[in-house]
Amino acid sequence: MRRFVAAVLLFGLLASPAWAGDARRAGEIQRQAEQALSNGDRDEALKLAQRAISLEAGPSTWLAQQIRVEILEGRGELSQAMRHLRDYLAIDGLFPEHRAWGEEARGRITKKLGVIERAGSTRKGVGIALVGGGALPLGLGIASLANYGDKVAAGNNPIAYEGYLDAGVAAIVVGGIMEGVGIALIASGGAKDGLARAPMPWLVADNQRVVLGLSGRF
Repeated sequence: MRRFVAAVLLFGLLASPAWAGDARRAGEIQRQAEQALSNGDRDEALKLAQRAISLEAGPSTWLAQQIRVEILEGRGELSQAMRHLRDYLAIDGLFPEHRAWGEEARGRITKKLGVIERAGSTRKGVGIALVGGGALPLGLGIASLANYGDKVAAGNNPIAYEGYLDAGVAAIVVGGIMEGVGIALIASGGAKDGLARAPMPWLVADNQRVVLGLSGRF
């Protein structure tokens, strides 16, 4: 038992200087993060804040942790901000005013996440309706083009049946746009934090072809 106690004490003596050095370094970096933020360099402030927290994640780096949450919230990375905020509020030894800041931030971010979730559900619903609705003009357009092809294949004058061709192309364009916009809304409705750039439908049409696609990050 005496040997065990002695070993623990020895370990503590050896570890204390290293811990104290990390805490001191974390404090210095935290001040640098505060200065970077006051200078308007939010990217650098976030990097420095995260570095300080990696050295000491306790109450002594409360400012670095607040900086991290505020910057992530400002970027719209709300889920990540909330995760770090929960870690912050779980710290023992926070001053009452620091804890009060965290509680206020949690309420604010929770409201924002709720707004994004409701908006996403609405976009998904509209998107599903558009995808379903786009199937009708697509089907009609394909049928009209097939009818035109049958008439021409049977030896009829193509000019006499150009109406089938024009109507078919127009219906396919309309249906394709509805489908594309619907897919974009469904994809953007499922994006986290509103960060994903909603895919946008694009259309290229000339006398020979009609091409529909989507650009963006799902």
